[in-house]
Amino acid sequence: LAWIPYWFSTALRKTATGRTEWGVQGAVFLAWMLFFPNAPYLITDLLHLRARTDAPYWYDLMLLLSFAMAGLILGLLSLREIHRWLRRWLPPPLEWPAIALLLAAGSYGIFIGRFLRFNSWDLLIDPLDIGRGLLHPLLAPGRYESTLGLFPVLTVFLGLIYFLFHLLLEKE
Repeated sequence: LAWIPYWFSTALRKTATGRTEWGVQGAVFLAWMLFFPNAPYLITDLLHLRARTDAPYWYDLMLLLSFAMAGLILGLLSLREIHRWLRRWLPPPLEWPAIALLLAAGSYGIFIGRFLRFNSWDLLIDPLDIGRGLLHPLLAPGRYESTLGLFPVLTVFLGLIYFLFHLLLEKE
């Protein structure tokens, strides 16, 4: 699933160079937003890592980290493409606030997937149900006290990682 937002961001880059209408670009961007949380999602699987008797802990850790890092890198690459696309539409002072909003939305999407158990395609299948699910933690945050903290922490974590990633790639 981590490849899907990367594909959408690549498609957006390709359509943005031609004479594609804003509506097509907007639709591809919304599709990217819908699937972006899937890229870094596997990081949250570390919450479930436990010692087992049938496999060494280090083996599970390395396997999980390998997939989580691959997803994170694909997510960062796709966000970089989106960042480049946004530069065409936003004045420079608004670029980073827009990236911060996208990371916050993505982090909330990860929270929704991990703790509310929704998938990206649920928005297409039952939008009313997911709409209620999206609002419930915001309207009744006390019920999600132990898990809602993931949202801001993950936003800051992804923001720092992306900022470093951006600095490294912009030097080239």
